[in-house]
Parts: sequence; structure tokens; C-alpha cells
Amino acid sequence: MEASDFDPWRYATVASPVRLGGPMTSSPTNPIFLIPGASHCVDLISAFGRHNPQVLAVQEASIDVMVQWVTDYMVSRNQTSRI
Repeated sequence: MEASDFDPWRYATVASPVRLGGPMTSSPTNPIFLIPGASHCVDLISAFGRHNPQVLAVQEASIDVMVQWVTDYMVSRNQTSRI
């Protein structure tokens, strides 16, 4: 999950600073990326990563997570020849 400092939806997510118990901690099974100073969905536009290294880092980390999820799924199905 990605969240941004200036995202109005952040307060409706597990990354909310007012969440009961505080913002959820990121983990390998539940990754949470916070982009300081960014706004809603800034990480979804690849061109923004060229101008903001923090956005690029989250974009790359998100891709890494998705690749790992697909790899884990394929391994669990014994379909490693497609990886």
C-alpha cells in the first residue's frame, strides 16, 4: 500500500496517523510505503518517478513486491518454468 503526506484518503487507510493503535507497521506480507510531501496517486504516474527520487523508490519497491507475490504464487503451483 502506498500513502502520501498530502493524500486526503490516507486517513481512511492503515497508514492513518489517527488509526487506533497508530499507523500499521510495514512488513513483507503487508508492505506500506509512505511518500513524503506527495499527493494522492502520485506513484501511479511513472513520469513522476523521473522527477522525484522518493516516488521512483516507491514505484520500484512496489514492482519488486508484485514480482515476489507472483513468483511465490507460481512456486506454490509448481509453475516455475513460467517465471
